Amino acid sequence: MPPQDADPPALCKWAWDLPRPRSDMENAVIALSKLPRPPYVKGATRRPDLAEINMQGARLTNIELKDANLIRAKLQGANLSWADLQGAILLRARLQGANLLRAQLQGADLLRAQFDADTSFTAATLRGAAVKEVDFTNVPQIGPHLDTLFGDSTTQLPKGIDRPDHFNVENKNWNDFETAWRKFQRAIGQDPDHPT
Repeated sequence: MPPQDADPPALCKWAWDLPRPRSDMENAVIALSKLPRPPYVKGATRRPDLAEINMQGARLTNIELKDANLIRAKLQGANLSWADLQGAILLRARLQGANLLRAQLQGADLLRAQFDADTSFTAATLRGAAVKEVDFTNVPQIGPHLDTLFGDSTTQLPKGIDRPDHFNVENKNWNDFETAWRKFQRAIGQDPDHPT
């Protein structure tokens, strides 16, 4: 568990100091990611199903987790550079201090995901990803990605960063948000069912 009521620097230090998971756990996730699976079809079970997995500090570079279920995954301090997370569900995932260098997050569901000032988005692709109820107030590096992300009035941005127009909309419920998100994806030329 992260320290309660920790300030951002203390939380970052905690994430970076996490011990790596056992190598057999890392290898199991890597093996699961390499198993053949049919393309995701709306309404089907997402594979691999890694909901609530604890991979804090894991080295998961180049991993293939397209359309995976990573709901509530603990990925603080994980190295996800070059990872393929297109269309993955990262609802409430903890990504403080994660390295997302060149990660592919097109169309990913990042609702209520947690980031911090040490989360690296360098050269990451977030085109068409959803960020409802995400707090980016201490994540200034998100600025260059905002035009292609889809958020709403619940998305908190750092001071001094202009809100894109589509971040000023208030959605009353998940269905309204999802409808607007899918419309946004189509408007930027992205297939919501197979985001690239």
